[in-house]
Amino acid sequence: MLLSGRSPKADGVRDLRSFYVVSDFFSDSLIDGFTQILDVAPDGNNVRVRVIRISWANLCSQYLVRAAERELPNTTVRKTAGSLDPCSFSEVHVDEAVKAAAPKAVRDRSDSASTNIVAQCGTKERVLQFPYPAEVDFDSLQGNHPDVSALWNLGYKLRDRIFGKGFRFTGVNEPPDPKEKEYEDLGMKLVPEIVAGKFQAGFDPECANTRQPCDGNYPARVLKDYTKAPLLDPSSVVLVNASSLALAKSDLPRYPIIAQRIKLFGEVRLRIVPDLQTGLVKDVQLTKTVYLLGDLSVAAAKKWEFVPGSQSGEPVEAILKFSICPGD
Repeated sequence: MLLSGRSPKADGVRDLRSFYVVSDFFSDSLIDGFTQILDVAPDGNNVRVRVIRISWANLCSQYLVRAAERELPNTTVRKTAGSLDPCSFSEVHVDEAVKAAAPKAVRDRSDSASTNIVAQCGTKERVLQFPYPAEVDFDSLQGNHPDVSALWNLGYKLRDRIFGKGFRFTGVNEPPDPKEKEYEDLGMKLVPEIVAGKFQAGFDPECANTRQPCDGNYPARVLKDYTKAPLLDPSSVVLVNASSLALAKSDLPRYPIIAQRIKLFGEVRLRIVPDLQTGLVKDVQLTKTVYLLGDLSVAAAKKWEFVPGSQSGEPVEAILKFSICPGD
C-alpha cells in the first residue's frame, strides 16, 4: 500500500541526534498505571540512556519519579537505535499506516499503553504517534507495514537490551528493590528538566515545533510541587495506648493490601483479658471494628504478652489505629 507521506530522504532530514519514547500505561487498577520515558542522548563520545518512570507512589494520591541510566561507551545515538532509525520515518507515513490497520471491532483498552516517539532529526523535531494497541489490528499492520510495527516497539526493545529483560521498578505494596534509593535520587535530580518541558512533545504532540507556551505538559502539572520522593507504602498500624498497657510483647497486624486499596482505615478497639500470673492473653473481644481489620487485630492481640503482675485483673482496652495516608 502506497502512502502519501514523503520519506525523510526527500527533505534531507536524516541526522538522528537524539530521541525519546514516552509510553503512557493505562490500567483498570488506576494505582498500577504509569508513564515511562526512555531518553537516548549523546554524552561526549558516549551515549547516555535513561529510563524514567512517573507513577503513583501509594494510595495517598502522591506521585513518584524514579530513573535509571546506563552509559554506552564510544558509540552514537544512531548506532544505539539499531536497525530502527526514527528519522527514516515521516509522521504522515506512520499515521496513515496505523489508520489503515484499524480493527473492524472496538477492543478492550485495559492494561495497555499509547506511545509517542520524539526524535531530533538534524534541526527538526519529528513526533511519531502510536495509539493504544486496541485501536490497531496488529496482523494487518505487521503484514502491510512491518517497519512501522517494529518501530512501535522501539522503546521496549531498547530498554530490554540496555537494562536487561528483568529490569523493573518496584510497584506499590511490593518489597523495595535494593537500588530503590538510587532510582529515587536520580528521579529527583531529573524533575526540574521534566517540569521545564524537556519531554513535553511526547505528552502532547501539538506542543512540538512551537515556541509558544503549551498546556500539554502533564508532568509539569503533577510534579510542580515535587520536593522529595514519597514513601511507596505510607500505611501504618499503631497501638495508640501502648505505654499504658505494660506489654512485654505486642506484634502488630499487617495492613491488608485489599483494605488499603478500598480505602479502609480507622480505629479497632479490643477488650483484652490477661492472665495475672503468666501475662498471657486469655480472651480478646472486639468493641469497635472496621471491616476487614477486626479479625486480624484479634488474632494479633491473642499472641501478645503482658508483664506478669502488672494488671489489676480487670479487662483492659487496646486501641489499634490503621492509617493509609499521613493524617488519616
